[in-house]
Amino acid sequence: MTGALVISLDCEGKWGIADRPKEGRSFISSEKLVGVYSRILDILEKYRFRATFAFVTALCIDADELRHLLSGVDLRHAGKDWLAAPRLELGGGASDGWCAPDLLTQVRSRGVHHICTHGGTHLPYSNDATTQESVAWDISFARQHHERLGLDWGGIVFPRNVVGHLDVLAACGISYYRSMDRCEQVGGNVGKAIRLSNEFVSADRFGLRKHGETQRGALSALSSGKFINARIGFRRRVPSRLTLRRAEVMLDFAVSHGRILHLYTHPHNFINDVEMFEKLDHILCKATSLVKAGQLQVITMEDEFNGKAAKP
Repeated sequence: MTGALVISLDCEGKWGIADRPKEGRSFISSEKLVGVYSRILDILEKYRFRATFAFVTALCIDADELRHLLSGVDLRHAGKDWLAAPRLELGGGASDGWCAPDLLTQVRSRGVHHICTHGGTHLPYSNDATTQESVAWDISFARQHHERLGLDWGGIVFPRNVVGHLDVLAACGISYYRSMDRCEQVGGNVGKAIRLSNEFVSADRFGLRKHGETQRGALSALSSGKFINARIGFRRRVPSRLTLRRAEVMLDFAVSHGRILHLYTHPHNFINDVEMFEKLDHILCKATSLVKAGQLQVITMEDEFNGKAAKP
């Protein structure tokens, strides 16, 4: 049997938590992100791994230009303007953590990684809470600047893993996406409790599909992402050793059953949990041993969509 591993990174800066109070975003700075991305890229290069980096478009645009582009734009989510906080801060000259084009430059300079979109402004694409008009503006904004920057277009990691408005995305040229782990589909405190408890279960197999099992439709649903736990907030209760054990067991299962394992994380999580660097290194070291044994392939989301994972 031959398994496959996808590593994806949700590149958000402050956009990922735009609806948090300002003090809840203060730990993110462009300088810290540059340092984090450099170390992550070095670890990937150490093991010759290609990864998928999903960028929020707004993070990749110069602050002055972005202020102009977002002027007068109202994106409706949960009855509020999703852009209220970033527009206020950007308008006051506080672009740190909101605009960091150097991050995209860092990733592109390595010359091997797959880059896809994580939405224009990290607006959640909820069928119920976000208007169709807002989603259409956001994804069109992302496409316009992907094309301007010379980036491939077609894949998406949904902001907050909220899968919705597929017809709007398909009309804008999106072809495939990282599907949702079932633990991500439960909201509120119940969902948090389920996701926390799941971190203690190394036998999680849901979403590890066999090659060729991609769900085709208006958009193709790729393998479900499995979060590499960061010891932040309520997730601080999960020891790093259990996170590593969980990843190892899922890797072994992928190999022995010819499945695709998709692991993902957020670079800004490495700011508050410095153990994330060691966890990523450990996982890639384990994966490399399986690659050398001819039991595992390293692929990107684009590779999975194009069927480049070897059949078992």
